[in-house]
Amino acid sequence: MFVCPRHKFSFARIPKCANSTLVKTFSKHCGVTLKNDASGQKAKILFNLDAGASVFESARKAVFFREPLSRAVSMWLDKGHNLTWIQKCRFAGSDTQAPTFLEFLKSLEENEFHHDGHFIPQTSMVPGDLSQYHVGTVENIDRDLPRICEEIFGEFFGVELERSNRTNAHERLGEISQEERDLVSKLYHRDFVLYNSLSANAASL
Repeated sequence: MFVCPRHKFSFARIPKCANSTLVKTFSKHCGVTLKNDASGQKAKILFNLDAGASVFESARKAVFFREPLSRAVSMWLDKGHNLTWIQKCRFAGSDTQAPTFLEFLKSLEENEFHHDGHFIPQTSMVPGDLSQYHVGTVENIDRDLPRICEEIFGEFFGVELERSNRTNAHERLGEISQEERDLVSKLYHRDFVLYNSLSANAASL
């Protein structure tokens, strides 16, 4: 969690959901701009606080979700091709070989998402009742982030972009097989249900 007690603000951080951009932007709106923090790592550490039950309950909350297939492909392109993660999780049964996307997904299925926040469903990472949150999507971040900042902070100071860690997962979606798509749908069923409802609500506005 990203917690700013002074502003009574809490942001549910979900890996592979524009975390660096969102953390840096919310940090700026909380009055903190850190030098030499292009990745947002310093801000993540600074605001990685335990809100406590009473503070959390009264805090203004925000969360951003990502289209589940795009997020899954991004996980694979990032962690599935990182030697440290390959050695840790052995996605393809090897501590040196990068997995295919299907091997990566089967490894998540067979190992309960490796009990890691980088892989578990987005809907499992939001504490409390979602109805209490200001909700946005990564795909509509240019629209949703200004809206949420204005709703919570009363103004919008601009987006603090972070592009260095992008996997460009959207460029690979056309390569995904039906078997892989079906497995993503199975693993992240609740995420798809939520994301589709958010998209439907946005389209009706």
